[in-house]
Amino acid sequence: FVATMPQTYEAKGRLLIARQRMPEDFVRPTSLERVPDLVDAIIGEILSRDSLIEVAETTSFPERMSIDGSMTDLIDQMRSRITVEPDMDLEGNRYRYGAGEEIFILAIRFESSDPAVAADVANELVSRFISAHRHRQTRHAKLATDFLRQQAERAEAELAELRARITEFTEAHRGELPSELETKLARLERLQQQSQSLALQISDAEGRLL
Repeated sequence: FVATMPQTYEAKGRLLIARQRMPEDFVRPTSLERVPDLVDAIIGEILSRDSLIEVAETTSFPERMSIDGSMTDLIDQMRSRITVEPDMDLEGNRYRYGAGEEIFILAIRFESSDPAVAADVANELVSRFISAHRHRQTRHAKLATDFLRQQAERAEAELAELRARITEFTEAHRGELPSELETKLARLERLQQQSQSLALQISDAEGRLL
């Protein structure tokens, strides 16, 4: 029975997915996507009907495997041959996570009776996973950049408003500000000295008149 069974080949690719980190001083961690959620989103995108149709057309999967039938049957066959799961550590039998679930290693497998077809489809799937991951990273980086730009523009506007209010207050209270106290005291001292000098000159003049 084993000798008459058709041979099946499995091609496997590994994909390392890491969450894109942004400085927590600028963007709160709660606004970032967790790695397992990111993986689920990418899997749903790659294994969608439209994506698998593109994979089948790129690798010529129906022609090479002599599959006849509707597109729905083709998609079902492809999905039954695809396995996407976390890569298992053979020694510890644990998922290979990085520190704090920041890194995730995904295993992508495809089975076929033709080893070349299995390798081509597995490579195409891994390539699409990489493209989808990079696209999401680029989108998140753009969102973070736009957010930081908006914050910078708002800070500049608030700074300009504060400067205008300070200038207005200074003009309205010219001569009453604490920063002008030392200047006023020095001027008052000079006036007092001038007053005393004038008083002495007046007294001297009056004495001469007498």
